[in-house]
Amino acid sequence: MNNFTTPLESATRKEIDRVLTNTGWKTGEFEKDCNVFTERVRTKGEEMRIKKAFPKGRFPDYVLYKSNSFEPIAVIEAKRIGSNLEKALKQAKEYANCIGAPIIFAVDGAIVETQWVTNGKFLRFDGQLITEIVSEKTLLRFVDVGKHEIASARKNTKTKEELIHIFKRTNDLLREEGMREGVERFTEFSNLLFLKLIDEIEEEREQKGEERRIEKMYSWRAFNKKPAQEMLDYINDTVLPKLVGKYNHSGDVFSEKLGIKKPNILKSIVDELSKLTLLDIDSDIKGDAFEYFLKNSVTVGNDLGEYYTPRHIVKLIVDLVNPKFGDKVYDPACGTGGFLIEAFRHIKRNTKQTKENMAILENETIYGGELTETAKIAKMNMILAGDGHTHIKRQDSLENPRKNEFDIVLTNFPFSQSTDHAHLYGLSNRTANPIFLKHVVDSLKDGGRAGVVVPDGVLFGKDIDSVNVRKILVQTCKIEAILQMSVHTFSPYTKQPTSILIFEKGSKTEKIWFFEVENDGFMGSTKKKPVEKNDMPLLRSLWNDKASSSNSFTLKYEDIEPKRVKLFMNFYKKRKSVKSGKELGDICDEPILGATPYTSNPDFYGDKHLWVTIADMKEKYINDTHLKLSDLGAEKLGKRRKHKKGTLLMSFKLTLGKTAFVGKELFTNEAICALPLKREYNTEEIKEYLFEILPLINYVPYAQRAAKGYTLNKELLPTVEIPFPGQNERLKIVEKKKSLINERDDLQTALDKNATEYDQFIKTEIMGL
Repeated sequence: MNNFTTPLESATRKEIDRVLTNTGWKTGEFEKDCNVFTERVRTKGEEMRIKKAFPKGRFPDYVLYKSNSFEPIAVIEAKRIGSNLEKALKQAKEYANCIGAPIIFAVDGAIVETQWVTNGKFLRFDGQLITEIVSEKTLLRFVDVGKHEIASARKNTKTKEELIHIFKRTNDLLREEGMREGVERFTEFSNLLFLKLIDEIEEEREQKGEERRIEKMYSWRAFNKKPAQEMLDYINDTVLPKLVGKYNHSGDVFSEKLGIKKPNILKSIVDELSKLTLLDIDSDIKGDAFEYFLKNSVTVGNDLGEYYTPRHIVKLIVDLVNPKFGDKVYDPACGTGGFLIEAFRHIKRNTKQTKENMAILENETIYGGELTETAKIAKMNMILAGDGHTHIKRQDSLENPRKNEFDIVLTNFPFSQSTDHAHLYGLSNRTANPIFLKHVVDSLKDGGRAGVVVPDGVLFGKDIDSVNVRKILVQTCKIEAILQMSVHTFSPYTKQPTSILIFEKGSKTEKIWFFEVENDGFMGSTKKKPVEKNDMPLLRSLWNDKASSSNSFTLKYEDIEPKRVKLFMNFYKKRKSVKSGKELGDICDEPILGATPYTSNPDFYGDKHLWVTIADMKEKYINDTHLKLSDLGAEKLGKRRKHKKGTLLMSFKLTLGKTAFVGKELFTNEAICALPLKREYNTEEIKEYLFEILPLINYVPYAQRAAKGYTLNKELLPTVEIPFPGQNERLKIVEKKKSLINERDDLQTALDKNATEYDQFIKTEIMGL
């Protein structure tokens, strides 16, 4: 039992004060350069306007001003943790309208929401939702984009295009060098990209009066204008030995020599990068580069999904899990370090930046494992973020179980991998998905929190390992939320359906909040352009209360399906009631699922036994199939799967609800089932009714998501509710449907005839052809 009280609004204000200080705002209200005012405004004129609008003496919690001017930039409203931020946003907007501030923030200590005052839209920049308090410089950039949106967008697009041009040019040059596409070329490019970025970061630190971490003689500007051969020698003999000595003590980060051997190729790449100031580009440079090199790789291809988690998803998970100073944060499949970088920045923003605190953050906070060479990229990225690279290791994390070590685990592990290490977790399967989830649970301390991207199959798979891990999860962890993501979230790399698990170890699950993200704010295409439709703001606004909505509901522990502990959202969704509804399982006995003999064995196939695929379901009665089975193939499928004439068939995978009758004895593949009717319903009239009505049903609310669509199974099919009125009404429905189809076909025939006559009229009577 938790004996602690809930933090008040004053605790939220402490967090806001710390973030404002850490992001460079001047918060000392006794100082002349103060640009943050609490519970008051800066000028008498603003004060009069506030008092007129709010006679009871209400004032905004915080007002942020442009330095050395009386121009308000933003209003911040603070609320105690767990408060509904919609009310806070409304209050902030009222204040902002009074004083002319263009941006508002609502903060509850864990969640930050931002909006433009003029149109109420959530604040975005470079396509990303802004969900944190930022520096004055960044905030003014947002305001400038708001005022000059088209010009700024064009400028940013141009800079992005220049960046992509550099990636393309570098990729071509590294091909000339003879390097393999994908990770090898990107790793080599990363060495140079690191040198350019760290040089810009060090220059910025120096301008702020902070100490440099890398001396100038090892910086970009020390070699970028040298002749080609001298440049190559300087990097290999001077710069890289310094970086190896400084950073490689924790494992391989930098190569001792560049892989580039041709001086002119090196100089061409350096010259391209020297054209831009990378820190001025509103983009995650390393993430964009990584995405480009792997997306354009034939050999890596769609495996990019194993490496790349969209940045807005990373940010969402980190914000919801909310790591704190002093937490040990772990990602067992860290890829290029996306989760670890965001967690590092999140903690740094919310921590008092003393020398002692920074030493703990930089050296005792971030931990990661990565099977591939990208581990060294993760280390580089952490160095660029301010450090935290020391405990990132290239390793098979499943081969190295961790027990009760970490306060926070954040990960998007590679899906559908194989492993030989299930026995280390008390499991037996070679499929790694449930084993990764068990690794996460084991690695957490009691009270530790996790945010994990999982394939939907982990939430409903009926293999014994998946079931056992789900049982362990609900019995030893408090599942806070399961967020069902859009199938387009990871496109174009994969359309594998995914969900996000948020849980805390140490106590049993009492209830689960489900939320469906139908739109994540980006187009489901290769472009990934921002769009207006976006469920993320609703998710964030409901997070504290875990309120029900059109996208969300709460499931009690006792309502979890007990046999297999299914945790996928669609299984528990409330479905719209159907007029005169009856479940298919009340009408039919257990469906008989078809199967496919091993296609690698040609002896299973021949010309003797009909074997139906969905492509064969074109006519009402199936009397022939384009593929047939041999006697051996028929024996493999078994007598139970051989269906007699008149049996009703239905497709239930990807193409849902297509129907046909068996014309001659046949077998079906695994996407088609036979629906044997219960004795009291086994009439020709009911068969005919089902044949006509099943193709009209919306099966999505009942189905499991798959990479290429939706599927049903033996357990889900009986739960499908269909309209099933009395016999007279059923007969009328069938007759009316057939009549309308015939009428439609006649109209289509007439339309086709008209189109032909019209074309002929143009050719002969008008054109004289």
